[in-house]
Amino acid sequence: MVITVKATKTNGAIYEKEFERDVKEIQLSYIELQSIDLSQFSKFKNLKALHLSTNHFSEFDLHPLRRYKNLEELYLCNNKLKTIDLTPLSSLENLEELHLDFNKLTRVDLNPLRNCKKLIRLNLEYNQLVSTDLSPLKNCRELYWFSISGNKKLQNIDLEPFRNNTCLEKLYLEDLQINHIDLSPLSKCSSLDELWLAHNKFQQIEYDLAKAWEQMEAAGFKIEEQIGTTHTFGINFLVISCITVVSGVFVTILKKNGKYKSTKKNKKEKMIIKLD
Repeated sequence: MVITVKATKTNGAIYEKEFERDVKEIQLSYIELQSIDLSQFSKFKNLKALHLSTNHFSEFDLHPLRRYKNLEELYLCNNKLKTIDLTPLSSLENLEELHLDFNKLTRVDLNPLRNCKKLIRLNLEYNQLVSTDLSPLKNCRELYWFSISGNKKLQNIDLEPFRNNTCLEKLYLEDLQINHIDLSPLSKCSSLDELWLAHNKFQQIEYDLAKAWEQMEAAGFKIEEQIGTTHTFGINFLVISCITVVSGVFVTILKKNGKYKSTKKNKKEKMIIKLD
């Protein structure tokens, strides 16, 4: 059985597309859509992934999604969202990925995500967030990828919610306005292999860096290699090796000029901390 989905484009035209009733993924990106009624997706009982990215949506009423118990991936990135109410997502216990990057969000209440215990990927990068409370992510113990990079007004971030998250692998905190950060909550994140802190406003970089090394050494990390130039802001590129994990991995080395050189080596996994 075929079902027709309707939406309105920026020029006022009605856009229509047909999907099979048992479809698991609906792709409605790059169409210049302006508005859409999400309740019409309730007819797709097997829907797992909904793509609405790279359009011109300025708002979303997510309440119809409360009934979509099988939904695992939601892509709302690269739109014009200034606010969004995530409350309806609290009933989506199977949600694994949420992408809100490249919008104009100034604040996002993440509390509804407390119930999304299967969440593995959350992308908030390149919005206009001025503050954010990550504490609800404490319940998301399977989260392995998180980015809040590019929120140029964000001055503080508390990593405490990630304490004891043994699944966290990638953490991106680049291009913010942070002048100090406490890395100690990451001490038991045994799977962490990338932590990016470039393009921030570290005013006491050498002091913070020394403290960071103490925290990371206590967590079982050691200095494997030191690359970069030392100046008033201290060392800006660092490569750390996790001494507890040994396997063949894809290792990224940062050159002095900031460009990447990648090699594959059968040696200890490296954790990269980039401070710029």
